[in-house]
Amino acid sequence: MAAKKQKVVHLSQAEWLLQRPENFLGPMEPAETQVPVFADDGVAWRTELLRPGLLTLLKELLNNASDNAVRDDAQRYIRVEWKDGALTISNDGSTVPIEMVGGQWAATLAFGVFQSGSNFDVDGGKEAAFTAGRNGVGAKGCNVFSTEMRVVVVSAADKKAFAQTWQDHMTRALPPKITASARKTNETKVEWRPDFARLGDDGAPPACMRDLCHWFAHNASLCAPAHVKVSFNGQPLKLRTAEHFCRALGGVGPLASDTLDGLRICVAARDDAVAALPG
Repeated sequence: MAAKKQKVVHLSQAEWLLQRPENFLGPMEPAETQVPVFADDGVAWRTELLRPGLLTLLKELLNNASDNAVRDDAQRYIRVEWKDGALTISNDGSTVPIEMVGGQWAATLAFGVFQSGSNFDVDGGKEAAFTAGRNGVGAKGCNVFSTEMRVVVVSAADKKAFAQTWQDHMTRALPPKITASARKTNETKVEWRPDFARLGDDGAPPACMRDLCHWFAHNASLCAPAHVKVSFNGQPLKLRTAEHFCRALGGVGPLASDTLDGLRICVAARDDAVAALPG
């Protein structure tokens, strides 16, 4: 009997990521996750069944805005919004230049082409020590796991605005639009529509999606410098320090705080009586 022939295929990086997402995103099977629910009168906890890969992608987009505050002391805001099935994150400060790099717009590379970015310098000093996004995947992973992603970059120095939309898991890149801009400040805005057929519950967003986005906005608030104001759905977030978060998340008694390599650390015992919301 003749030996069976093996089939060899070659996948693009986007196809590979869709077929083997666990290599970058972590597990894709739903798992019980403790989600803090932030309200005016405190924080409660809810146990949700979520795909860890979704949490990784949420973190990736917010990391871009948070890292930018490390690169540029002039940054003043991070705005997070969850509305109509889309997560929108905006920040001022440093932007990708609106210029051509190797025959493509720099923003097209940064958000739509793998192994591209601005954080490959192994001797990057402060940026290398305190920022993420070291592998050139980041936001491109979000783009691949989306039905649509739109990026708008406004550069005051270039006096231009860049806008581009990708669809169908980054397989369709609509032509970028470059327009003149008289705006005096920079802005980067990313609108991400996750593919909940792969990331959600039977094609729908998790019921707690707003709470998830609110939680991750608070994480950005914790990590951002004091002069960077973080808001969620138009409302400024008031929890800013490690001590604030330790108390809000159920920490009781004396807090143990310290600063290590520029990072503020706070530890406390947890009050088991902190309310747990029904699932």
